[in-house]
Amino acid sequence: MYVLAIVAVGLTIWVRGCFKASGGDCALGLVIGCISCAFYFAFFSQTRTAYLAAIVLGAYLFTILLFRTMRRRGVGKLLVAACAVVLCTSILIEYKLISAGNALLVIEPYRAGREWRFDEPLLHLKGEPFVQGVSEMIDKMVVGIPGSDKKVRLIFSQCPFPGSQWRLDRLRGEDGGNWYFSEDYQMQGWLCPALFKFFPRAPAHIYVRAEEAE
Repeated sequence: MYVLAIVAVGLTIWVRGCFKASGGDCALGLVIGCISCAFYFAFFSQTRTAYLAAIVLGAYLFTILLFRTMRRRGVGKLLVAACAVVLCTSILIEYKLISAGNALLVIEPYRAGREWRFDEPLLHLKGEPFVQGVSEMIDKMVVGIPGSDKKVRLIFSQCPFPGSQWRLDRLRGEDGGNWYFSEDYQMQGWLCPALFKFFPRAPAHIYVRAEEAE
């Protein structure tokens, strides 16, 4: 909502500037639009709208192209070029983020009493617990794996991969995290906001493989 509010203000100023052929208003509107996109990327995990920044900046570019007087002025041409540059930049940034989320990711959960926890120093996660049904899912996944009484390795991705054994389907978001359902076990569990350390947004599906930890 914050992003949309900033977008609405910036786009209003931008349209007014295009209508009045005012370079100053247009420049201010574009700056506010860029700030809204920066805010979006800073809080990227809070949205599931793909390419939101590109949509916003595309609206800026489309609007100025509708006003012939403005786009034919020198300042108008500069603003069109600036819009095109920031639009392409936003597309590239989000494409890289989404591509990163398609990679095979690995964690090594360990038992801590009845819970499973994991560490990921590079992401500043220490003793991160699996709660609300997820530890129980992992208990079922690791049956028969040597050493699973202490530690296992989980490989996961938002895309299917060779060797994946289970698929978790996203049900809904709640309290900053997301509920996922395992059709294999007819169980659901809540993945906390640490999920967004691995994915830019909550995936529709998470594919998982469990194996012996080294």
